[in-house]
Amino acid sequence: MLKVWTDTNTTKVSLPVPADFEFSFSDIDKNSGRNDLGLMQRNRLGSKRKLTISWIPLKDPEAHQQMISLLKSLPPFFYCQYPDPDGTTKTMECYRGDIKTNMFRYDAVNGNMWKETTCNFIER
Repeated sequence: MLKVWTDTNTTKVSLPVPADFEFSFSDIDKNSGRNDLGLMQRNRLGSKRKLTISWIPLKDPEAHQQMISLLKSLPPFFYCQYPDPDGTTKTMECYRGDIKTNMFRYDAVNGNMWKETTCNFIER
């Protein structure tokens, strides 16, 4: 479903199937606001996409660690292929937002259990 790659390594790496996938499409404005008559003036520079991706705990702790390592190792800018709400598959150059995950249970013997992991991919 989600694949990432870079300019220096063009091999597409598949991410685990997310439990939740949110798509946002936002306009980028500059010097927008209301004039002296109260009318909205808008100078739209463009539009950008943001993916908010969440994974439920992976049953295999090692698979979870590999996913976190992959997310942490992404360079400042990379490419992501994803399913677009318009029914097509799109590619965008993006950067990764914060990686957020919570520990469910500490287990020194069997490995720690983690709750949901979330991060954003934001169009450059």
